[in-house]
Amino acid sequence: MTKKLILIVELVVCSFAFANEKFTISDWTEIYKGVYHSTGHCNQPRLEVANVLRIDLNEPGIRFFTTPSNGDEPLEVTGRTTVNFLKEHKLQIAVNAGFFKPWDKCCIDGEPKDIRGLAVSKGVVVSPPVGYGEVGSAVLLIDRANKVKISDSNELINMNDVYNAVSGIPILLSKGEIKVKEDRKPEPRTAAGVSKNGRYLYFIIIDGRQPGYSEGASHYETAEWLKAYGAYDALNLDGGGSAAMVRSDEGNGAIILNRPSGYKGEGGERVVGNNIGVYSE
Repeated sequence: MTKKLILIVELVVCSFAFANEKFTISDWTEIYKGVYHSTGHCNQPRLEVANVLRIDLNEPGIRFFTTPSNGDEPLEVTGRTTVNFLKEHKLQIAVNAGFFKPWDKCCIDGEPKDIRGLAVSKGVVVSPPVGYGEVGSAVLLIDRANKVKISDSNELINMNDVYNAVSGIPILLSKGEIKVKEDRKPEPRTAAGVSKNGRYLYFIIIDGRQPGYSEGASHYETAEWLKAYGAYDALNLDGGGSAAMVRSDEGNGAIILNRPSGYKGEGGERVVGNNIGVYSE
């Protein structure tokens, strides 16, 4: 087959993929035991680039860790970039998680923050629940056995079953159905989902605010992405300039998998109040 013919075939295959499956998605690559990474992209209705992590919850060496309480220090937690959170706690991967305040003081590592919604780190409640419909009322709950549940309310939870938890809003998927209306406001997004059989936990980041590379996604489009990857239930986490996904470089450093838009689109990481990470042993 000539190079010209090969090129024509590739273009036809690419066009077919876009015409029939909105997203082009790469194969999963195992980057740590039980931790897989994939990238995806689409160009309709705009440029969108996604990075996705799939965590095998049946893998014995998988452990989760979320931002801990700062004890007697001001507010609830100490703000960290996702890179510094990963490095400080020697994690294999980390993703920014729940909403927080003050969000405008985002450039000084170590700045105290309050988390909006329920946050639990290794069985310790870091931030209390909020009312239904408030920012942070949807929750991702993980028990000691790595069983994951996503709920639209954190008011009626048996805390004895919760070992780690982060919060967001809104619920994107419930029992395989998209629960948000189609909207057209693209932003960088961070979200999490779980498969129907409960085996896989997904974290997705869709970059945004970067014309010519990735312009962001709506809530509805984020739900479409997660469903395409295999999620059955899902919630939106803190996106925008906070959206960051990192992995260890197997030394003392970190590799940022996505392209954070940072504060006011200036690029680079934002100091955030809540992160979630994974140990793979």
